[in-house]
This record gives sequence, structure tokens and C-alpha cells, in this order.
Amino acid sequence: MEAKESEKPEKQPEKSTSKIPDTHPAGVQPESVETSLNVKNPRISRPRKIFRKVLLWAAILSIIFLAGIASYHFLRVKPLQETIVDMQAVLDQATQEVDSLQAETDQLTTEKQAAVDEAKSLEVEKKDLLAEIEATKAHLALIKILVDVSNARVALFLGDVEEAKDVLINTQQGLDDLSSLIAEVDSNLAADIPQRFNLIISGLERDIETVNIDLELITKDLLEIEAALFTEG
Repeated sequence: MEAKESEKPEKQPEKSTSKIPDTHPAGVQPESVETSLNVKNPRISRPRKIFRKVLLWAAILSIIFLAGIASYHFLRVKPLQETIVDMQAVLDQATQEVDSLQAETDQLTTEKQAAVDEAKSLEVEKKDLLAEIEATKAHLALIKILVDVSNARVALFLGDVEEAKDVLINTQQGLDDLSSLIAEVDSNLAADIPQRFNLIISGLERDIETVNIDLELITKDLLEIEAALFTEG
């Protein structure tokens, strides 16, 4: 009997007949729920991943580029700007000094020009004075000739022929020196007077009366020359 009892099949567990509660909302099928989940969590496509990576690297590179620009600005541009400002200040100061020197140069040039003008004026005055001196010398020489002629006439009046002759010989040299000046007034007279003096000197031993007349005429001519050359107005 024990063998028969052992041969009895083992009692199979009873299948649960209880139903699993339906957790899906009413009216919603499982397939639609799954589809909805898939829409909420879509898979990112490969091109979009690449595009995002490109954007990320572009942003990183932009940040690096901007940082480089900022660094370059603070390390190179800003010091250069400060250097330019300093150099501009130096240039402005140098320009002011140049302007000051130019003003001094202009002033010195003006003073130099004034000095040159004054020197020219003095040179003209010098020439005028030299001309006056020469005219005065010539005038004195002509007056001396007139005085010598007058002394010769006095000596002849006193009968001192030798004294008159000595005076007239010395006077002849003075007339030769004034011949060019006399020629400015009367060229014929300038050529005639030396010859008349020679005749007067040679006639002292022969005809005193004629010599006196000639001396008087020469005196008249010389006075006319003096009036023409040295009388102002």
C-alpha cells in the first residue's frame, strides 16, 4: 500500500486565478502608453549630437578667443596706449619748445634785419659823410687857391715879384688837383686855367700889369666855380 501511496502524483500548486489589477487609465491602451513614453524620451540622432558638440567647441573656442583678446588688450594694447599717451605728451612738449624757439628765431631774425637795415643806413650815411668830407676838402683847396692868388696880387702890389712867383707855382699844383672838379662846371675853363697860370708865371718878369689883370680874371672865374659847386640852394 505504501508503494501505491508513493506512486500517487504530487499535488500540483494551484494556479492563482486572481487577476492583476489593471493600472492603465480607463480608455488608454498599453500600446498608446508605450508610444507616449517613447515620445517623451526620444533618442537623440547622431547628426544632432555632432551639431551639439560643434556648438560646444565653438562656444569654448569663442571663450578662449575672447580671453586671448582680453589678455592681448591688457598685456599689449593697453601698455601701448599708455606709451602712446606718454609719447604724445613728450611730442606736445617738444612742439611747444619748437614753437618757442621759432618765436625766438623770428625775433632774432627781426632784430637782425633791423640791424642790417641800420647798417645799410649807416653805410649810406658814411658814404654821404665821405662825400661831404671830399667836397669840404675840395672847397678848402679852392679857397686856398683863391687865397694864394690874392697873396700873389698883394706881393706884386708891393713889388715882390719873387714872392708872387713862388706862391703862384705852388698854386698851379692845386689847380691841377681840382681840374676834374672844375670840369663838372666848365670843361673849357678846366683846360684853360692851367695854361693861363703858365702865361702868368712866365709874364711876371715882363709885364706885371697884364699879370695883375689875368690874376683878377682868374679870381673871378674861380669864385664862379665856388658858387656853382659849394653854394647851397
